[in-house]
Amino acid sequence: MILRKTILAITYVLILTSILLCTNQNSGVETTNGAVVYVHAEGVDGVVPPHAIVSLFDRKYIPFIDSGLGIVTVADINGKFSFKGMNIDTVSLTMFSSDLTNAAYLDAGAAGGRFDTQLDGKGILNGTVTASENDMVLVYIPGTSFYSIQKGSGPFVINSLPEGTYKVTAAIVQKTADTGRYVIHKESASQSVTVVSGKTVSLFFTVAGD
Repeated sequence: MILRKTILAITYVLILTSILLCTNQNSGVETTNGAVVYVHAEGVDGVVPPHAIVSLFDRKYIPFIDSGLGIVTVADINGKFSFKGMNIDTVSLTMFSSDLTNAAYLDAGAAGGRFDTQLDGKGILNGTVTASENDMVLVYIPGTSFYSIQKGSGPFVINSLPEGTYKVTAAIVQKTADTGRYVIHKESASQSVTVVSGKTVSLFFTVAGD
């Protein structure tokens, strides 16, 4: 009887210790949708929700033709991420939660320092492009991975945009004969648009080749 009570007491202590250890191990993990980003001379780092997908770009980056710097990483279990050894003047970041339901956009500029933001819902950008029939048209947001590609005139849509204010450009792209890579041939003036979670905003572009 005494032995049984001793075994039960030891089992209870072991279970309690296990619970306390699990609690302590998870106590440092970020559970909200907040994000803190530090931009400094050595690079960019910060804390986001655990396993969030963080993309860093220089502000001249053009998606689809992949012109400029674009890097992607995944935050660890504590939400920590880091980009080191980069020599760029201005950066922008997009951050998506691990389930892709929430996102944030941050234009860090060249000032450096600490930036606080929140991963919220996403919006949609759509509109219409007027172009020549055979032109390949790229509608894109510089400094991000967001774009739409189409041939000639017609509607476009860019989904899953984090809340924020963006400059959007439409451009005719052409393949080079020597490398086979797409390059910007001619582009429209940029338009500014503010995206709000759960809403759709529209833009209209006209771009024509030679």
